[in-house]
Amino acid sequence: MVITGITHLPSRLNFFSFTILICPLINGLYLLNLSTYLWNEKKRGFRQKKKILQSLKEEGEISLGELERKTNTNNLTILNHVKELEFFGEVEIIEHKKSDKTGRPYTTVKLKK
Repeated sequence: MVITGITHLPSRLNFFSFTILICPLINGLYLLNLSTYLWNEKKRGFRQKKKILQSLKEEGEISLGELERKTNTNNLTILNHVKELEFFGEVEIIEHKKSDKTGRPYTTVKLKK
């Protein structure tokens, strides 16, 4: 079976409410296995980590807020990805006590290499 095109898939998929997805093909509608869609969803985290590493290579040391804006992702997701990258020895998380501009604590990330 060859899939020629998928018109629309939901951005987030609730596993309990959807068991199969329907894709239009040349000869009509066929069912697409859910695992194919979920496999593509798992790649999203990889893409975000790749964007984080590319941003760090360009800028050097970046705050978490700046990474949020560059990758268009929320702060908890960025923090989880950065912690995972720190675990594997790619980045270093630096917690600063006080910002010169705001006087509040902030966190930056830089590459270890």
